[in-house]
Amino acid sequence: MKLQELLFPEIGETAKDMYMRCDFNKNSLNIREKRLTMKNRQDVWFDTYFNSFSVEKWKKYTVVNAVELRLTLKGAFEVALTRFEIDGDGLAKYVLCGDSVSCGEAREFRFVYPPCPAKGILAFELTALEKNSEFLGGAYYTDIDESSLPEMTLALCICTYKREDYIKNTIDILKRDVFENKDSPLHGRFHVYIADNGRTLKPEVAADRGIRLFPNINAGGSGGFTRAMIEALSEREKTGLTHIVLMDDDVVFTADALERAYTFLRVLKPDSRNVMLGGAMLRIDRPYLQHGAGETWRVDGTVFNKLNYNMRSIENVARNEIEDGSNQLAWWFCCFPISGTQDDILSIPIFFQYDDIDFNQRYRGMAKVTLNGVCLWHESFGKKQSLWKEYYAIRNRLIICALHGPEAEFTPGFVQRLLGGVVLRNILLYRYKCAWLALRATEDWFKGFQWLAVQDPDALHREVMASVYKSTPLSELPVAFNGETYKQNRVWEKEGRLRRLFRRMTLNGLLLPANRHGVVVPAEYPIHGHLYRVGSALNYDAESRCGFMVYRDVKESLRVWAAYRRLIKKMRRLFAETVKLYRDSYPQYRTESFWREYLGIARLPENKEEK
Repeated sequence: MKLQELLFPEIGETAKDMYMRCDFNKNSLNIREKRLTMKNRQDVWFDTYFNSFSVEKWKKYTVVNAVELRLTLKGAFEVALTRFEIDGDGLAKYVLCGDSVSCGEAREFRFVYPPCPAKGILAFELTALEKNSEFLGGAYYTDIDESSLPEMTLALCICTYKREDYIKNTIDILKRDVFENKDSPLHGRFHVYIADNGRTLKPEVAADRGIRLFPNINAGGSGGFTRAMIEALSEREKTGLTHIVLMDDDVVFTADALERAYTFLRVLKPDSRNVMLGGAMLRIDRPYLQHGAGETWRVDGTVFNKLNYNMRSIENVARNEIEDGSNQLAWWFCCFPISGTQDDILSIPIFFQYDDIDFNQRYRGMAKVTLNGVCLWHESFGKKQSLWKEYYAIRNRLIICALHGPEAEFTPGFVQRLLGGVVLRNILLYRYKCAWLALRATEDWFKGFQWLAVQDPDALHREVMASVYKSTPLSELPVAFNGETYKQNRVWEKEGRLRRLFRRMTLNGLLLPANRHGVVVPAEYPIHGHLYRVGSALNYDAESRCGFMVYRDVKESLRVWAAYRRLIKKMRRLFAETVKLYRDSYPQYRTESFWREYLGIARLPENKEEK
C-alpha cells in the first residue's frame, strides 16, 4: 500500500529545498517532466518537509509497521536510508543502511527500512555514480492489505466570500488531480461542498458531479462552514461520508495534502480513529515559512505552535514532528471523523473568529495531530489586519471563555484586565472609534445567544465595519507622507527608565500639550510610544498604500475611560448570570433545526428529522 508520494516542486515554486536538497546549478531539475538529472558524484538529500516520512506519528497512531522505499531511477546510484530525530537540543542523524544500484533504463528499485526506534523522521539520500543519472520519483510503501482497511469518504467543506479566483483555482486542482485522476486514492471517495456567502460564484463553477455549490446568506465563517456541513451531512448515507475537511477559501494547496491526510486516517489503529488531523499554514509571500502547525488555546490567549519555522531546515522538519500538546486545529485545514449526531458538529452563530476554538474545545479528548506535508499556503496574518476585527476578537473570545474557560481563570477581573488593556491602548493611539467598538463588543456579549440569533448577521457586520476608521489614498489625506519617519516608527528604540516612567505618568503625553503633528506610524502594529505628545498622526498601510488620520482629543479620552469604568461595574454585577446564560442555552444554538431557520434554508422532511 502506498503511504506517501515523493513530490517534485510545483512549477514556479521558489522553495525547491522543501522537496529535495542539492546543488541545482550542477543538477538539472525538470519540474514539468518530474525528472532530476544528476552529474557524476553529485548528491541529493530527501530529508525535507515534503519528502521525509514522519515515522514517529505513523507508528504511534496507525497500523503501519514496516516501511519500504520505492524509487524509479536510471543510471548508477548509491542509496542511503537515514533517520533523524531531535536529541536534546540538537539534531541526530543515523544512517540505517545503504546499497548501490545501476540500470541502463528507468526501473523501480525497492529498499526496506530496517527495524529502528520509532522516533523522528525517515529519509534517504542519493549519490550519482555516473553522469546523467536520473531520479524519476517514488513513494513510501507498507505491506498492509488495503482490502482489510475500513472504507472512507471525505467531504471538503469550504466557506467563501467573494474569493472567486481562489475558488476557481481550488476547483481546477481538484478536478485535475482527484476527480479526473483515477490513480488518486481519493478518486470516487471525495466530495466538495462550497457555501458561497457572497453569492458571486456562477453555477457552472461546480459543474463537476462531485462539487456542490450553495448560495448562502453572509453569516460569516461560522454560518458558511455550517451550511456546507449541513449539506454534506444530508448526503451522508448516499456518499458513505466518514470525515469532513474544513478549509479556508483564500489558500493555495496541492491535492497531495488531502491524499496524505486520507491515507493516514485510513490506516489509523482502532483506538485512534477519533484523531483530528490539521494542516499547517505556510506563508504565500515566503513559501518556506510556517505560520503555525497546531495551536494551544487558553483563556489568556492562543499560541500558534511552531511559529515562524523555516521549513527548508532539516532540524526544523524534525522539530515540527514533536507533539507539543496542541489542543486546537484551525479551520484553515481541519479534518475530523463524523461521530455522534449532526448537532455535535455544527458551529454556533458567532460570524467570525473563535468558531474553530469552540469546536475543538467540545472535543478536548480527541487527539489533535499535524503531519509534515499536510499544509497549505495563506497570506500572512499581518497583511490581513482590519480594525473592525477587534469587535469579534473581544465579543467572541468572551463567548468562548464563558462556554469553555475554567472558572478559576475566566473571572470578572480577567475581563477587566483584557478590556482595560484594549481600551487604554486605543486611547493612547487616539483610535477612539476602536475603543468604543471594544466597549460595544463587551456590551453585546451580555446579550447572549438569544440576541445573536435574531440579528441579521450581514447587517450587523456592515454596521461594525462602518464604525471604524476608513483608509483612503494618500493623495486624499491632509498631510504629506514621510517615508523615512514611517520606516523609523516601525520599530521601538530602547528608552531610559526615567523617560519611560515620565511618559507613563503623563499617559503617553496626554496630560501635556501636543508639540508634534502629522507623525506617520504603521497602521497594522503601531507603537503608542511614537505618539508621545503628538497632536495628529497618519496610520499608513504599506500593502494598500492607503491610510487614515487620528487626532488627539483629551475630552474624548476621558469619555471613553468613563464608559469603560461603568461597563466594568456592570460586568461585576452580571458576569455570573451571563456565563450561566451562555452555558445553559449553548446546545440549542448549534442544532440543525436552528441553523436551517437562521440561514433561511429548507427544513428537512419530518420523517428525516425523526431519524
